[in-house]
This record gives sequence, C-alpha cells and structure tokens, in this order.
Amino acid sequence: MLIGRASEKSRLINYYHSSKAEFVVIYGRRRVGKTHLIRETFGNDFFFYFTGTTTVHTAAGQLERFTKALSLKGVKPRHKIKNWNEAFDLL
Repeated sequence: MLIGRASEKSRLINYYHSSKAEFVVIYGRRRVGKTHLIRETFGNDFFFYFTGTTTVHTAAGQLERFTKALSLKGVKPRHKIKNWNEAFDLL
C-alpha cells in the first residue's frame, strides 16, 4: 500500500497510457520507496526492468550490468555500449 504517493502514481499511470513513447526517470535517496512505487503502480507489467546497484561504483560497471540485463531479454548489442545514450538507444 502506498501512502502519500497518489500524485506520483497518477503521473506514472498517465505516462503509461500516453499515445507517445515516454521515458521516465525516478531518482532519490536510498530507501525512500522508489522501487516500491513502481511495483505498486505497475506490478510485473514490464518487458524490461533495471535497477542500479550500490555494489558497482562506476558508470562502465552499471552500463555493463544494464547491457547484460537487456541481453537476458533477447536484446543484444552489436558492439560494447560506451555511454548511456547508446544504452537508451538500444532500449
């Protein structure tokens, strides 16, 4: 159950039902409920889902994890992803 997040949930649902492609970034301090907000709003209705980690401290490491997660869904890059723009293009 979400408490005090009706506005955020409503905005996410509006983006989801938009007639155009939308890209939403949710950021904030650790342990404030970002992942919980997403799961409560959408359940498991995702093709792809990725969460960064605190155990990988470099952008290159996060990009590698992102690329690996995509490849598990059948999206394979033709070359090593060098930056987040390339990663999002692949997505």
